[in-house]
Amino acid sequence: MSSIPINAVKFISFLFLAGLFNFYNLSAKDTAITFDDQQSILNWFDAEAFCRNQGKRLPEYKEMESAKKSGITSQWKEKNDKDSIARPEYWVSNDVVKEASFFPIYFEYTDLQMMADKKSKKLVRCVKDSEMERRIASSKSIENWSSYQGYMTKQAAQDRCNQLGMRLPTEKEFREAYFARITDEWIGEYQSENLSYGGTSTQGFNLFTPDIGSYAFSQWNGNAHIRCIRK
Repeated sequence: MSSIPINAVKFISFLFLAGLFNFYNLSAKDTAITFDDQQSILNWFDAEAFCRNQGKRLPEYKEMESAKKSGITSQWKEKNDKDSIARPEYWVSNDVVKEASFFPIYFEYTDLQMMADKKSKKLVRCVKDSEMERRIASSKSIENWSSYQGYMTKQAAQDRCNQLGMRLPTEKEFREAYFARITDEWIGEYQSENLSYGGTSTQGFNLFTPDIGSYAFSQWNGNAHIRCIRK
């Protein structure tokens, strides 16, 4: 009888542990909320922002598919019905849903649908995002430039990051950083160092625009900042 190669055993063990981690993320006990009569359907972007505000993210398709097959989504519904949690005036009320991880959403793929329906009360859970936590921990504010300059080129930003032994975040990383959790961390840092920052339209983050190659903070005075992250 032939033995299984050690590398194959390691790979199988890795897949098992990864699946167990995703299952824990989806099945962990969190506070649940229902929704009011005026918020029966929630769009994907608002839901994503809601998760990001908690330092979490929306489940990926493969995670939702796994949760559905394993029966976890039925457990969520049972828990919500059993708890009979009072409906907040509006689901985004910060005081009510600060710790919430359940929320209604219209979430659909060709073979998987989660509809925010008052009768079925199908819900989607936010899950932990370890990659986001890593980026928060590894990011660093650098390079102030005065308001009369108004922008910094992509090349100049890349050069500055390289000088620090770091790198400029990718377009995807910048887009994800736009959500409140990461940018709130940056705002707090700027305030603690008496640095000025942009307005609510960008959550204090000077968003890089790839097509024009600049970090814009138009209509705001003071210093702007770019972020480098570890390579």
